[in-house]
Amino acid sequence: MADSANADLRRSRLRTRGGDFGLKVVLRLCVLVVLLVAWQLLGDDTAKFRLPTVTRTLSSLWTLTVDGSLPIALLVSNLAMIIGYAAAVIVGVSLGVAMGTLRTFGHVSRPYLLIIMVIPLIAILPVIQAVLGLGLVTRAVVVFLFAVVYIALNTETGLLGVPRPLVEMARSYGSSPWRTFREVMIPSARPDIIAGLRLGLGRAVVGMVIAELFLVSPGIGSLLSLYRGRFDTGAVLAIVLVLILEGVLIMQLTSRFEPKRKSRS
Repeated sequence: MADSANADLRRSRLRTRGGDFGLKVVLRLCVLVVLLVAWQLLGDDTAKFRLPTVTRTLSSLWTLTVDGSLPIALLVSNLAMIIGYAAAVIVGVSLGVAMGTLRTFGHVSRPYLLIIMVIPLIAILPVIQAVLGLGLVTRAVVVFLFAVVYIALNTETGLLGVPRPLVEMARSYGSSPWRTFREVMIPSARPDIIAGLRLGLGRAVVGMVIAELFLVSPGIGSLLSLYRGRFDTGAVLAIVLVLILEGVLIMQLTSRFEPKRKSRS
């Protein structure tokens, strides 16, 4: 009897979740349709300096994709983002672990990370370019600077938030410091660490776009500059929409790997 009731309850919850998901999809599609219709009505293809229509933008997107210029530019730009973000993950997690386990090191390092966080990185792009020159490394460094601080601070926050009773209990049972760190502290801090990785990835996308726009680049930046110089607003808007779509898809995909937070009381 109890098993049957539990099974019915699970089926009811699944139906409710499925219905909620379907409703959300329908509502989002309705909003998208309304926005596209409004965009099409407000657009004007007769002048260069007016908002292009949806049809013109999609036509430009198709042309850029078919001739290969957009895929190649995306590949070049994303390569810099991947390298910069990978370096930010390695350095950020390592730095966060050191700050979360070595309190003195954390107190010394945190102010410098906060300086990187609050400084307008766009303002120092010319300095970075003057030091590192033009090329892939420069763009990867910009992406790295945008992402590393958030990864490091979230990792530190997660480790500092590990309940002390858990650590003390592990030690009382003879657990070594390394084993306590690996089996108690890391699992407890994992939600904050993964949240930091996700936040850092979002910042990496922003860093990639800024590096492409303000530094000499053979990627998306050069493509935008080319069509902006031609006053081709349809092509410019098509490229911007692709960047927006890429960022949204990345954040949506990474959100599936973020564990649910549990109370640490």
